Amino acid sequence: MFTKADKLFLQTLDDLEGKLASEEPYDVLRASGLLRQLLLDDSRLIDQVNRDRKLKIRFRITQSEPKITSGSRSQAYLAIDSLDADTAPPDKTRVSATRDRLLAEVVAVIGTHAHTVREIILFESDAMGGVHHLDSPRKPEQQALVDIADFYGVRSTDAVLEQLRAIGRVVLKGLKPLREQIMKEAGSAYSPPSHKPTGLKPSIIISDFTASTYGPHEAPVNLCKMGVDATPLNPEAHYDLGLAYLREGELGEAVSSLGEAVRLKPEYGEAHHELGRALGCLGRFEDALEEFRIVISYAPRFPPAHFLSGVANEMLGRKKAALRCFRKAARFAPAWFEAWNRLGVAWTNVGKYDKAVSAQTKAAEIDGKSPKAYFDRATAYYSGGHAELAIDSLQTVVKLKPDLPEPYYNLGIASVDLGKYDAALAAYDKATEVKPNYAEVWSNKCAVLLVLGSPKEAVRAGEEAVRLAPKLAAAHENLGEAFLAAGHKDLALRELEILKPLDECGAQRLLAKINS
Repeated sequence: MFTKADKLFLQTLDDLEGKLASEEPYDVLRASGLLRQLLLDDSRLIDQVNRDRKLKIRFRITQSEPKITSGSRSQAYLAIDSLDADTAPPDKTRVSATRDRLLAEVVAVIGTHAHTVREIILFESDAMGGVHHLDSPRKPEQQALVDIADFYGVRSTDAVLEQLRAIGRVVLKGLKPLREQIMKEAGSAYSPPSHKPTGLKPSIIISDFTASTYGPHEAPVNLCKMGVDATPLNPEAHYDLGLAYLREGELGEAVSSLGEAVRLKPEYGEAHHELGRALGCLGRFEDALEEFRIVISYAPRFPPAHFLSGVANEMLGRKKAALRCFRKAARFAPAWFEAWNRLGVAWTNVGKYDKAVSAQTKAAEIDGKSPKAYFDRATAYYSGGHAELAIDSLQTVVKLKPDLPEPYYNLGIASVDLGKYDAALAAYDKATEVKPNYAEVWSNKCAVLLVLGSPKEAVRAGEEAVRLAPKLAAAHENLGEAFLAAGHKDLALRELEILKPLDECGAQRLLAKINS
């Protein structure tokens, strides 16, 4: 029987999964409250839903062996990915842990205090604002964790949050059998949340820098200016003003304010990151990279800094450097769709098409309702000489997003490569239905109609192409061939004269056909 507790359990896991995959540190922080609700509350959700089912729940972890030195106050140990058996180094000992064993696992040692999974969850949910907000932590050992966060420069992006992300991954995997059992029993009574499809972006664009990594800052510019006027030496006031400017698109002012924030507080990681974004929006990619390097020096495992470093390197034409950055982003955020998708594009850019396909497949597993991974996987397949597999991926794209013209355009190209001209024509027809002013499609349609023996229709398609794009060389070449096939040599010669200043090689090809 599917109960209210069952539904709450499934919704909690869905919510936890989304928050752990988020690039927003505040979302990760809020995940601590969900973990507490699942594992630690007096009426914890696991017990409510498993009381009658009695499934054996185990969490696959690695056994930590931190050494605590008596009297040491400078010692620091953080397990982070070493807790998760799937991401830990191969030499670590794997164990199958009960809930109590998992909660007792030591994942951090600060000074002389060993912090367990239980303490990390409670620290983040109680002391750092995951559930309740307190002005200061309640215990000295919690203050030690805050000190570690401050060492990383930005509390919201500290190593403790990354540890929380690792704990969440372990919990989700351990609860997977129970989750699947309840979903099976629920049937149509429960539908998991769907992801919003992402629009296609076939290449790196500057707008990648425009999405803030941190939570929403809604204070308007005028209010933030008042804050700066009241406390001119407060770096947070300049930071808030910089974000307000950035949100309004006033990039020069954003750079100035964020620059002042890091001048007043050189270790201000958030300000360095936002300054990097602002510089990237201005096209100052070298300067942006320097800011992201500073962020990474404080928080080496912070995925957005690696991701945007990859974007900046792409814009500078440094394909291998970009690849290294995207690999790190995907490694440190293994459930981040954009990181895997951009990694796949980077592999395609360096000609490693098999690896590109693998990365895009991983992205599709993370968000199967986004067409972008399938679109970019098709590009990798096609570039690697696998037109049929490219067509399969593109068919998925058009099912997910039938109002995009680019997938139909690429379907036509791949079909031509396989000699499937009728299929290519159908794809081009669909592309022009979605986007009637798509000149390149009309030009390709002209060429396909010629192959299919329809010169008059080819002429009409070619004329539409040159009307839409008078300087599109391929359109004039194809139209010239169509005129020739339709018996209008004089009009073919006219297209030849138009083509000569646009594409000398294309003009030579057309001339050879006119003279043959």
